[in-house]
Amino acid sequence: MALLWIDGRLEESAAACIFALDRGLLYGDGLFTTVRIRGGEPVLIGEHLARLDHDAAALGFQIKYTHQELLAGMQGVIDANAIIGGVARLTITRGVGLRGLVPAGNPNPTALITVTAGIPYEESLYATGLRAVLLPWPRNERSPLTGVKSLNRLEDVLGARAAEQAGANEGLFLNTAGFLAEGTRSNVFLVRGGRILTPPEDAGLLPGVTRRQLLLHGIAKEERLTAQDLLEAEEAFLTNSILEVAPLVRVDGHGISTGRPGPMTKEIMTWYRQTD
Repeated sequence: MALLWIDGRLEESAAACIFALDRGLLYGDGLFTTVRIRGGEPVLIGEHLARLDHDAAALGFQIKYTHQELLAGMQGVIDANAIIGGVARLTITRGVGLRGLVPAGNPNPTALITVTAGIPYEESLYATGLRAVLLPWPRNERSPLTGVKSLNRLEDVLGARAAEQAGANEGLFLNTAGFLAEGTRSNVFLVRGGRILTPPEDAGLLPGVTRRQLLLHGIAKEERLTAQDLLEAEEAFLTNSILEVAPLVRVDGHGISTGRPGPMTKEIMTWYRQTD
């Protein structure tokens, strides 16, 4: 039976409990991050924990565990489940509080770490490329939750369902001004004039850990982009911590350039797998 980590304890997943009055359950009042496991270790865990601290501050609460404690907890549950390659998820809620939208009663944050063996993307997707659709409702770039990886994901759930129903792998959001923002679970990049570009944070996106690596290493630059820029791109690809880097070859049924993974995308895929 799988083990998980909850508030400093390893427990069997079937027996572990979250309080019924936890604000994460009642209001989606919390945060999460998903981390790639490679070689039995979490990848870029420091980046994920730093973003969690930032997001917790945005929601107005503090994570009660240190980075060292959370890292030890994650490594402990990875080892306990003998996971060599897979996915770890760290969830932090504001904890149990009194009834009502305004946090009251001195909530005590809850921390939960779960792991899953295997990667939810077939290797064949990297060879053939992903398909996406433009979603018919916008991402609100002025929302206070923009850029926060909160537990409020229903808009993304609906977008992912719409993409699946259209026979695509991902749904892409434009913002209220009509500029390209992000996918339901990915950041978007395109190649134009030999330059690798991605929308800026103020377009209304979650700044992913993989996206940040490409920016930090000078591989990509931020620029305001439109859907037409994407359709006319020389290449395109999507990123997230589990998917890593994967080609995007069709949007709304239209092939991007040749409709096959491009050479720059392939180079970045290889580079990322060697450096993460």
